[in-house]
Amino acid sequence: MAEEAAVAVCVRLRPLNSREEALREDTQVYWKTDNNAIYQVDGSKSFNFDRVFDSDESTKNVYEEIAVPIIDSAIQGYNGTVFAYGQTASGKTYTMMGSKDYLGVIPRAIHDIFQKN
Repeated sequence: MAEEAAVAVCVRLRPLNSREEALREDTQVYWKTDNNAIYQVDGSKSFNFDRVFDSDESTKNVYEEIAVPIIDSAIQGYNGTVFAYGQTASGKTYTMMGSKDYLGVIPRAIHDIFQKN
């Protein structure tokens, strides 16, 4: 993806947290994903992106598709940036840092940079 365009806008939908999961049966879903788009169920709004990662896709998958090509380019001397932007509690820290059991984008990138050099 890094070679295709200067900027790629990708969206990751975070999985439901335990509170949301407990309320799942009583909660109405307003947004769906399909073919790199996020749209309102009633059809009133739709947003297209370069890539949409659904809530069931892993951080490892996000890392491999988005960050690895940028890291490979950076090792070759090209500038590259991966950053997370979004609302509070939308999953930015989880995606970028991960947890003890599931490494995020930043720890994976640091590991790979030192392994590849």
